[in-house]
Amino acid sequence: MIYQLASLQQFLVAELSPHCATLQKKRFGDVTLEDLAVHPGSFGGVYAFYGQNNECLYVGKTSSRGLPERIGAHLDPREHAYMNHFLKKLIRANYAENLHAALEYALSCRLCLFTFSTEERASRQNCQNAEEFFRKVLAPLLNPLPSGLDGNMLVRVHLPCC
Repeated sequence: MIYQLASLQQFLVAELSPHCATLQKKRFGDVTLEDLAVHPGSFGGVYAFYGQNNECLYVGKTSSRGLPERIGAHLDPREHAYMNHFLKKLIRANYAENLHAALEYALSCRLCLFTFSTEERASRQNCQNAEEFFRKVLAPLLNPLPSGLDGNMLVRVHLPCC
């Protein structure tokens, strides 16, 4: 469920999305604080939520907040919550009718984390770059970015900071 970004650098850009689809993910409702906090390299990075058919739904990042705080904030069902973007996007895309139904759906999704190996590498700018890269490559259904990437280039060309 948790992978170092550096472990992906040998892949071609075109190989990354199919590779990520094969990675082990954990059901969001089964993720524990221990999963998010007690491992080397939990300094920040990119996370992806996958749907029930293993399709990438959403890609996000965390840099200034710890993984437990940022990932957990996605589950806040209050209407005026600040960081529950995933739940709100599920509603806008008709996966759920309200925040509580979106929360139930989110808990059934699977989570995959890509973290930096050191706190210094997990800077705000590096996390932003990694998130943009993954949104282009994984094409999440709820927050994609146009790719424009050469699929024959190595991932390390786009993510040299890892």
